[in-house]
Amino acid sequence: MIKHLLSFLILLLPLCVLGQSNEADQYFYKGVAYESADQPDKAIPYFEKSAELEKKIFEPSSDNYHRSDIEIVKCKFSIVNNYISLQNYNEAIKLQTNVVESVKQIVGEEDEVYATMLNNLSYVYKLAGNYDEAIKLGSATLDIRRKVLGEKHPNYAASLVNMKYYCSESGKYEQAIIYATQLADLYKVLSGENSKEYGVALSDLAKFYAHLRNYDASIRIQNKVTEIFKQVFGSNSLEYAVALSNLASLYHSNHNFGIAAKMGVQASELVKSINGEQSLEYATSLSNLSVYYSSLENYSEAIKLETKAAEIRKKLLGENHKEYGSSLGHLSALYSCIGNTQESIRYAIMSSNIFKVAYGPQSRAYATALHRIANGCADLKNYDDAIKLMREVLNILKQEVGEYHPEYLNGWRIGFHITQHFILFTCRGLRSIILAPHSTLWHTTVRCCQKASC
Repeated sequence: MIKHLLSFLILLLPLCVLGQSNEADQYFYKGVAYESADQPDKAIPYFEKSAELEKKIFEPSSDNYHRSDIEIVKCKFSIVNNYISLQNYNEAIKLQTNVVESVKQIVGEEDEVYATMLNNLSYVYKLAGNYDEAIKLGSATLDIRRKVLGEKHPNYAASLVNMKYYCSESGKYEQAIIYATQLADLYKVLSGENSKEYGVALSDLAKFYAHLRNYDASIRIQNKVTEIFKQVFGSNSLEYAVALSNLASLYHSNHNFGIAAKMGVQASELVKSINGEQSLEYATSLSNLSVYYSSLENYSEAIKLETKAAEIRKKLLGENHKEYGSSLGHLSALYSCIGNTQESIRYAIMSSNIFKVAYGPQSRAYATALHRIANGCADLKNYDDAIKLMREVLNILKQEVGEYHPEYLNGWRIGFHITQHFILFTCRGLRSIILAPHSTLWHTTVRCCQKASC
């Protein structure tokens, strides 16, 4: 009797396993249906139930052991992307962290899939503005890919790209240069010295050196970029024109204004021949060239070029576009340089109206435009309006960048400059309106009042 009972139980066990397997499949395919219908949140509970059953049925070495776990990861990753599209980065980080841990349990830490999930998490932190964590996770991703894939793999190169941008966007240009140099060296080996990839990598490296004001190194590298792009894309290509324009900008930053203007003309003519006179690229080249002529104190030519750029931008973008506003702001500065204060104020008012809408009434761009108007008012001895405008400028900058930022401190310097002129005109002091009582500048103003015998 006992012998027959044992035989029955032995026969029954496979039937129980089969039943659990069928039940797991039912849950699994219900999850697949919801997943296919772009409803990952509804799919996850079914995959979780099938995963629980699969752990009881299959051995860890079986392909089906993590079948549902993988689908759960895919669903959660889809939800993460939805959070990102909604800019809900806190929830995206929380869920992507869970995904990373799940993948770690499935494949381990030394696997490209785990590295990819870690890389995605670093990117979400970057979007959230947490560059320190993005760099930390990006560095971990880089180490895994170096070990698992090798330094010549495209995904390793992609990690270097991420790291250089994370560092540069957070102002860590020394670190960005290290990663950019490694990337350039890698592309030099993989693609060759006269390749697009190598040229682009060098172009970023030149920008990072420029941020550190190492213009000699930046110019040397950008010269190489220009040569590469000329060979790769041709001397009549937009890519070559852009590289030439970037080189001109670097020479200008290094106070080689004559060389900058010469290259700027060459780049502008090239853009004109490629895209035509009525193109935004040509307008940009004219605006850049205007800056170079302004530095050479050739203001009449600078005004002519910027006026043309403004006309093109107005026609193509409309009179309320911020790029048109930028041209108007530059014209305001140029007219101020030649002493035409009325025109300077007119253009500054036009640009301020555009920037107030385009960037907002608490933006630095709007503050800059108000600053120009204030300077013009001060030149016309309209100190009441100048003081009122500078007070608004300082309030904006204090909110936008903080009271210890160089821009805010420069606003105080301009305010004090206006104060000095105002003292000679009247003694109802800017010190009580714009200067904090008993500050260093306030005491300096008082001394100026005394010297002026007000």
